[in-house]
Amino acid sequence: MAAAAATATAALACAAGCILPFALPAVVLAGTGGVIAWLVNAQGWMMNLAVVAVAAGWIWVGWLSLRHKARPALSTFGVMTAATLALAL
Repeated sequence: MAAAAATATAALACAAGCILPFALPAVVLAGTGGVIAWLVNAQGWMMNLAVVAVAAGWIWVGWLSLRHKARPALSTFGVMTAATLALAL
């Protein structure tokens, strides 16, 4: 019984030390490929979500400006412009 346990332990050590370094990169690449494929499929609806978010931001800034009868801060205008330009690219 002890010999079987020692053999099983040695086999496990060989598997972890010899086989895992060859198998792990393939598993990681397959997982990464799946994530990239999901992101490609998500690109369309994520772009639509970004357009809605930037438009909602401009509407919110405009509504607050009208409500408080004040111009938005220069930093707010700069960030919203940067978001719009990033969306356009």
